[in-house]
Amino acid sequence: MKRHHFSISILFAFSIAILFSCSNSDSTTGAEQFEIPELLVRNDAVANTIEWESRVNKVNASSAALIADPNDEDALLNLAVEFSKEARVTGEHGYYYPTVLMLADRALRQSDLTKDDRFMALLIKSHTLLSQHRFKDAESVALEAFQLNPYSADIYSALIDANVELGNYEAAADYAQKMVDRKPGLIAYARASYIREIYGDVDGAIWAMHQAVEAGVPGYDNTEWARTTLAQIYLNAGMRDSAITLYEASLSARPGYPFALAGLATAMRMEGDYDKAESLLKEALAAAPEIGFQEELFVLFSEQGRETDAEMAYVELLEMIEDDIAHGHRMDLEHARILLEFGSDVDGALTLAEKCYNRRPDNIEVNMLMAKISLELGKPDEAMEFYKKATRTGAKFPELTEIAQRLEDIN
Repeated sequence: MKRHHFSISILFAFSIAILFSCSNSDSTTGAEQFEIPELLVRNDAVANTIEWESRVNKVNASSAALIADPNDEDALLNLAVEFSKEARVTGEHGYYYPTVLMLADRALRQSDLTKDDRFMALLIKSHTLLSQHRFKDAESVALEAFQLNPYSADIYSALIDANVELGNYEAAADYAQKMVDRKPGLIAYARASYIREIYGDVDGAIWAMHQAVEAGVPGYDNTEWARTTLAQIYLNAGMRDSAITLYEASLSARPGYPFALAGLATAMRMEGDYDKAESLLKEALAAAPEIGFQEELFVLFSEQGRETDAEMAYVELLEMIEDDIAHGHRMDLEHARILLEFGSDVDGALTLAEKCYNRRPDNIEVNMLMAKISLELGKPDEAMEFYKKATRTGAKFPELTEIAQRLEDIN
């Protein structure tokens, strides 16, 4: 993603710390040279969110500790945690996730690393690999952490996410139940919600995500993420008014929250209020350069017949994809879907989708995409096989309904 650089007085001390660490990196006996990474200053749209000042203070404290000792494991891991959170808030994935991996790997290289710190470093690394869509690698790292501490509820979230993405839904469901049993709360209920949605239990998914929202603190990123995810479930189920109410509640609790803005924009587009939808989307993109927001902007322009605007949005979308790939993200699925649905490039989509299928042959989303591509290629029998794999859990995603209708029309 594109990075935004702005000046702000609160980071002055931090900037001095960076310069100091660089100029004195040789003075630490036996220490590997290490340039402490910077916290990017947020753009105006997300500059004053509830956690910003606290995050700056924590980053400054960790940086100061690393000046004194570049191999301070606690400081390395604390810095990695704050950068991970910042990546989600700002959408600056291309900068933060490689930085988090660097910090976690640096901690893991320390010969005197305690068992607890090794577990935390592996946990951080696993979640970051998940964010980069490197799912098999993430599962491997998570299992290594699990061997160190199988009693921690925190490791289950990584194992759940990895198994969901790999299409191992029974294993993911088992991990989710164990997580809820050990540490019920926002993170556990959110995972349980998605598992229930995968298995077609929409009412159960809604209930679990409601529990996640109730377990959080209004206004904080993780709480509003859960609230907007709940809104998306309602939107997928055709309950638009309930979704809009939740998006508006999220924006009331956390003004300018980009995922609420983008979700509300989708609802407004569905209602035909294109001007409102466009305004909301552009505000969301100004706050966080998320690929999903740009996709929605393309759809918005296309529905209005604004071909020039849609073409420009598509070019920007491909640039965002390429930027993510350049920074370590594996984007085959997203890239293939965009080429198919927005670029009408069936051959290009097939090449990327097959690579993804070879890595994740049991994943629902991958099989949905392969079914769509097969239909475009005039291969309904192949499409049906992919559709059967995508529906084996009883999921009720809107895309599955569309595929089923196309297959029925052919027959």
